[in-house]
Amino acid sequence: MGDISLRNLSRYPQAPHKKGGTGLSSLIPLKKGGTGLSSLTPLKKGRTGEKGLRSCVSYKCAVALQLAPRWGISAGEIAEKLVLELANFQVLNGQNLEVQAEVMDQGIINLRVSDRSLAYWLEQLKLSPFPYRAVDPKIDPNIDPKIINYFPIQSAHARCCSLLQLAFREGVIQLEDRSLDKLSNELLASWQILVPSEIPWLDQQGEFRLVTPQEQYLVNLLVNLVDEFDSDQDSTKSQKQLQKWEKLATEISRGFANFDKYSRIFGEVRANNLPLAQTRLGLIALTRWGLERLLIEYLGAIAPSEL
Repeated sequence: MGDISLRNLSRYPQAPHKKGGTGLSSLIPLKKGGTGLSSLTPLKKGRTGEKGLRSCVSYKCAVALQLAPRWGISAGEIAEKLVLELANFQVLNGQNLEVQAEVMDQGIINLRVSDRSLAYWLEQLKLSPFPYRAVDPKIDPNIDPKIINYFPIQSAHARCCSLLQLAFREGVIQLEDRSLDKLSNELLASWQILVPSEIPWLDQQGEFRLVTPQEQYLVNLLVNLVDEFDSDQDSTKSQKQLQKWEKLATEISRGFANFDKYSRIFGEVRANNLPLAQTRLGLIALTRWGLERLLIEYLGAIAPSEL
């Protein structure tokens, strides 16, 4: 899959595109030799639910504050000019990146991703390799694995698998056939959703279908996680890095537990609003993928499908 993370490009001046990136922030490409938003400063994830902005994912950029002393003009004026430049940005694969850019206090630029662009990114992420197995995490051998509490993360992963299996048995979705694992010679579920072929992230009005606080919080956690994946440059995991990944995994596990508590899929929801049920299952599948990758690649643990 092509390069689709703004944050992994933002850490160094005029950084090149990172091949294989999947983070949402790579949707804003760089102009060579330019001073675009992502070529000068890291972007930070914004909060959801800010007044007057509907979409649930945003990035905040302080590049104007860096440029102000160099250019001798106010950060606010620079920010206004940069916002105008955003109209010329195009993402890869010929897809338009739609962002609502707004200059906030002190020249901070808020970039809120549109529902359509968010849906496009989620669908591309759904096409990422499933399952994520046979990985050597290269963890420092001096680290005691007991410092990591794997149970809540593994429990969340198993719960995702359980919900996907139940949805498959009840005909809500169709999963890809089991595949043979070359290392264990065992048949493993792939967890890739085949039907519907495209998750109905948007409703008939083109608005993002997942609107509850629990759903949007989990979406934000997933966006942040993939940005972290794309910006990870460390080949060996130290204790500090392991604790960082454990914290991210625990946050996602808790976010998923809250989502699971309030976001119904079966019963009345399936009967009266099948697209909503399938969209929630799409988010569950992506959450499962993120937890599996965290457990296997970053924490050196197994990702059980049941407990």
